Amino acid sequence: MKRQINILAFAFIGITILSSCHSNTLENKPGILKENEIPQVTQIDVKDSLIKPMSNPVMMKGSNIGCLFNAYYRTGQTLKMLELLDANTKQNFSPLKLNNLLQKLDYGFDMKLSGMKVEGTYKILNYTCLIQQTKVIKQLKVKIENDTARICPKNLAQGIIFQ
Repeated sequence: MKRQINILAFAFIGITILSSCHSNTLENKPGILKENEIPQVTQIDVKDSLIKPMSNPVMMKGSNIGCLFNAYYRTGQTLKMLELLDANTKQNFSPLKLNNLLQKLDYGFDMKLSGMKVEGTYKILNYTCLIQQTKVIKQLKVKIENDTARICPKNLAQGIIFQ
């Protein structure tokens, strides 16, 4: 009885593999041209690429900038956090002062990107944050500098990052 079940299972697996191989013929594979078929080439508008150099500037290293900043905070990587700040903030404080201010932030809560709006040259990111078991919406101001998203804190001297 056990042997018959093994034989049936083996036969079923074999038929499944053969049927999946049969369905993957050259006609179904993308990227393979058939006879007399002309490939379509899309043209990139140079003007548009200069106006909008990035399709989604808030995404960095597979995550959004606020969550990346939060992850660096939680792991104590303040020097990496410093790299994500805008040039204006970096000019107003020395690197040592910035490092001290970033260590004193109260930023170690769970957060999730829930939306974005554009205000002039800034992007305002909306985050749903879980602070002491309470859902709160916070907004993070981001600016694009040299094709990279940078955080513009509201008042870093007071420990306020969000708007």
